[in-house]
Amino acid sequence: MLLSVLLLGCGEKNGSDTASDLIVENPNPQYIGEYNTNICEIEPASNGYGLGDVSFDFSLVDQHGETISLSDFCDNTVLLVTSSFWCGSCRGEAPKLEALYQQYKDSEFTVITMIGENADGLSPTQEDLQQWAADYGLTHPVVADPDYGAAVNYLFANPNFTGSISLPNMQLLSGGMIVEVSNDQLSETQILPYIEGAQ
Repeated sequence: MLLSVLLLGCGEKNGSDTASDLIVENPNPQYIGEYNTNICEIEPASNGYGLGDVSFDFSLVDQHGETISLSDFCDNTVLLVTSSFWCGSCRGEAPKLEALYQQYKDSEFTVITMIGENADGLSPTQEDLQQWAADYGLTHPVVADPDYGAAVNYLFANPNFTGSISLPNMQLLSGGMIVEVSNDQLSETQILPYIEGAQ
């Protein structure tokens, strides 16, 4: 929802009314999915993908065909979840992540599911993304990340990365796009302290 504030000041000066209008609009981007975007007031100085780094930005296409950027959620706690169609664990995790998103999205928390491959091992199409979202009732962004191109940046920056991707694979970023957790599978109890700490 676009938030607009209209301030009207009326007074009498020299026998006539004067009015001044000031419209302040929410600067956060609006998407078809109506995600809880929350850009940073001051753009952070990105410096990498490793733990403690301020993440570089990336832009990927979502299930609605719109290009969204990580920086659109800069001041949120963001859970990046790398998945694929052939991953049974990813399918099992999807509805749980949506429930977590629904519970905490008003607490500046976002989940972004990044699909690396469809069922045939190919780059996911928009129809694939729509199908994934529909299958699990997902309202958070579901984006195409062909060949895990965005996700691997975080993995290669992690000193414990062995070269093998375990799916679902999660990166957790706190407000300001700071990489807090990388190359992991997180439970709700592990995620909650970051959400609650941001409040």
